[in-house]
Amino acid sequence: MINGFSDQAALALEIAEHRREADHLMVLTDRDRIARDLHDLAIQRLFASGLTLNSVLGRLSDRPQVAERVQRVVEDLDDTIKTIRGTIYALRERDRADGRGGLRAKLLAETDRAAAVLGFTPPCG
Repeated sequence: MINGFSDQAALALEIAEHRREADHLMVLTDRDRIARDLHDLAIQRLFASGLTLNSVLGRLSDRPQVAERVQRVVEDLDDTIKTIRGTIYALRERDRADGRGGLRAKLLAETDRAAAVLGFTPPCG
């Protein structure tokens, strides 16, 4: 009777482990889908909008105040794209089990160090 109980307990633990693994896989799959959607939908549209506004800037040379406002919007779009890209990479970095971080994390750390020395943040592409 004790053997039967221990077999059932072992089976229950194994099933629970498989469920945890399936749940973890589902989370990773959702993160990957979200990252893809953010890139394919949001970033591309924002980038296209920025390009369109940039092309309009050349036609606004006779209206410097308007050109300045459009330029600020373009810069805001660029900042938004960087923020979304950071979110995408953060979603992917969480998937790394080794805890060392990826190449992007190392590059960002180096950029932060350079910013402290230079007094400005070097542009990241």
